[in-house]
Amino acid sequence: MQETAVTLEAKKGELEDQELAQQATISQISAEKATEESKKEQYLAEQKAAEQKREEQQKAIEAAKAEQKAQENQKKQEQAAGKIDKQETIVTPNDINQNETKPIVEVEETTPSEPEQSTPTPAPSTPVATTPTPAPTPAAPSANGNAVISEAYKHIGKPYVWGAKGPESFDCSGFTSYVFRQAAGKEIGGWTVPQESAGTQISLSELQPGDLVFWGSRGATYHVGIYVGGGQYIHAPQPGETVKVTSMSYYSPDFGVRVN
Repeated sequence: MQETAVTLEAKKGELEDQELAQQATISQISAEKATEESKKEQYLAEQKAAEQKREEQQKAIEAAKAEQKAQENQKKQEQAAGKIDKQETIVTPNDINQNETKPIVEVEETTPSEPEQSTPTPAPSTPVATTPTPAPTPAAPSANGNAVISEAYKHIGKPYVWGAKGPESFDCSGFTSYVFRQAAGKEIGGWTVPQESAGTQISLSELQPGDLVFWGSRGATYHVGIYVGGGQYIHAPQPGETVKVTSMSYYSPDFGVRVN
């Protein structure tokens, strides 16, 4: 029976891989479609940008012409003003005799100097005391243990169906996967072997409520359940039975895993 269970779990893993491959193909097709849409949008955006650039260049040319014309007008006005000044400064000898020449005093324009700004001296930095980070404690208690157990008990009495992932029927790994997804928001894998790596492996003496329990050697497990405390665990046993609580004295697992 154990050999058959191991074979079934391996087939389940193959089905999981095929499902992932199909999802990857669908994602690739969607990505290619999205790429084509993106190319189309990019072409339209580039065309629109080119039109805007042409409009901006045309506006820049018109602005340059207007500025050049304004500069020419200003230059003509300055030249005209210079001719008038020269005509006004012409005086006759009689004007010189009749008027006293007054000395011209040149006033040197001075620009008030800006006050020098003093650069503030930075205050000496106070050394910050660093607190050493404590080393992580292995196999810490599960933070979601109570929530996991509460969710698991909701499904007592639901039938075992091989490959079923819930919520109306389960197989062993489908049950544990569904419970952790609902209670803790964690994906621990779709069959027993990936679920072995969902946390830290522990011995049966270290089990706490909410830990996973496995049957079989690591890498070739064929059954999984959830420890609920008091030497008991809840699981989806086998075809013809329903989700239930079983004592470890009746059917003992081989090792546990704590999901954190």
